[in-house]
Amino acid sequence: ALSERNIQSGFRATGLVPYDPEQVLSRLNTQMCTPTPPGTSHSSQSSWVTATPHNIRQVELQAEKVKGYMQQCMQGPSSPTNRALNQLIKGCCMAMHSAAILAAENRALKAANEKQKRKQERRRTYIGQEDALTIEEGIDRVRRANEEESRVVEVTEERPQKRAARQCSICGTVGHTARTCSQRTRNSS
Repeated sequence: ALSERNIQSGFRATGLVPYDPEQVLSRLNTQMCTPTPPGTSHSSQSSWVTATPHNIRQVELQAEKVKGYMQQCMQGPSSPTNRALNQLIKGCCMAMHSAAILAAENRALKAANEKQKRKQERRRTYIGQEDALTIEEGIDRVRRANEEESRVVEVTEERPQKRAARQCSICGTVGHTARTCSQRTRNSS
């Protein structure tokens, strides 16, 4: 790939041999413009701060400002750079729309998952043993089961929970911990 002809062609394309900077500059698609002084710039450009857009509206606003800047200083509205920018904006908007759709689907799936978990956690009680029950007998058994369950809950709520006594992990005695154990101080000295 590094033949003499290839190298000379590369130098010729860059305008180095023979030295011809006009050949390179003529291929550039730029227009020279005088930059505006900082005090006299347009209000929309002076308030423009580049930041990562987080929604579609911010993308559109930033795109308008970039396009305005490009039209003012460099190229016309149908330049390759402007077309590339339009494609980039379109892709960014599509990605943001997709992210919003995925977030909504994710929320819906989480809600459905929680509903399914609650359904599975519900305890099932069987009221019939071997023989058939009448409706009244079934309702009576369910009522009695609920009453017993509420009594069990009330009893467990009335008893205060007690902490286990402190026990040393070195000597195994109750009343102190390994941090204050006398055997620890003897073993370490």
